[in-house]
Amino acid sequence: MNQLYYTSKHSIFKQLNLEKRIILETLLKQGLPQTKIASIIGVHRSTISRELKRGSIDILGYDLKEKKVYEAKPAQVLANKRNLASRKNPKYLLEPNILKHIRKYIIKHKYSFEIIAGRMKYEKSSLRLSCSSMYNYYHKGILDIPKRYMPSYLWKNSKTKRTRRENIEQKRINMRPIEINNRLEPMHWESDLIISTTKKSPVIYSSVERKYRLIILHKLPNRNSEHVINLINNLEAKTNNNFSKYFRSITCDNGAEFQKYKEIEQNQRTTVYYAHPYSSWERGTNENLNREVRRFFPKRMSFKNISQKQIREVQDWMNNKPRKILGYKTPIECLKELYPEFLEMGIV
Repeated sequence: MNQLYYTSKHSIFKQLNLEKRIILETLLKQGLPQTKIASIIGVHRSTISRELKRGSIDILGYDLKEKKVYEAKPAQVLANKRNLASRKNPKYLLEPNILKHIRKYIIKHKYSFEIIAGRMKYEKSSLRLSCSSMYNYYHKGILDIPKRYMPSYLWKNSKTKRTRRENIEQKRINMRPIEINNRLEPMHWESDLIISTTKKSPVIYSSVERKYRLIILHKLPNRNSEHVINLINNLEAKTNNNFSKYFRSITCDNGAEFQKYKEIEQNQRTTVYYAHPYSSWERGTNENLNREVRRFFPKRMSFKNISQKQIREVQDWMNNKPRKILGYKTPIECLKELYPEFLEMGIV
């Protein structure tokens, strides 16, 4: 039976559980005295005495006379009722629909418990549940959510370090100014391609603003660098030739699709920095958000039949998702305060 109470942090006595109550019942049937039973179970003899008074039940004997006997399972049920009556009701009982709303945000919106708890605090909700409380409800079965909907970021992929290749013409990530490295200035981006099944298959261009985690997703026919350059040209046109204001720098990996940095940087519209080979952690923001995209478009899934509209829906979900790093604001809410005109250009 799931118990919906929590034992006090300041308890100075040991409470009996079902296992110890079964031992108690067995030892009583063997005729052992209470002092000996207390020593075996590891509690004070007054605990045994009190348990027998509160946990014994009346039964009808063979002589048709009532007598008190101690049985472990009925005693456990009585103990559960006493504990429930002696403590405040769980918070979720104050708002009958709260668990239904949490379930909806996990399944439909793919939020985590941490985000839901943080958002409750940010919006100053009348009823606030902590992240640990929601996990307790989930593990006790009170919050019924299929496991497949629970986000999991526990796996880590350890990779062998390899020798770094250097191209002296490229600007390496260690050449980035401190305002980019420390996220002091907005509108600096990390870019990558999310790969489909084969080299010739469609891919998703992913670019993340480093400070506020705004993401741009676009479907491209394949990994050809010309498609990347054409996309950047289209983005520049949407900014009314203010590309350098909204895309101050782009940090990418060493894939062939990003090697034509002179064409990406043309007319000093931006500055391209390259992470070191086999060092994906140097673009950690992009890598982490790409993992969220993979929740919708998993590995080995072909992007051939995925439309830009579907990709845009994922982009909108990510840009309207509250994030702990932003004080549980959304990327859209943060950018709206600083660059409202950028959000009206049709880029995101």
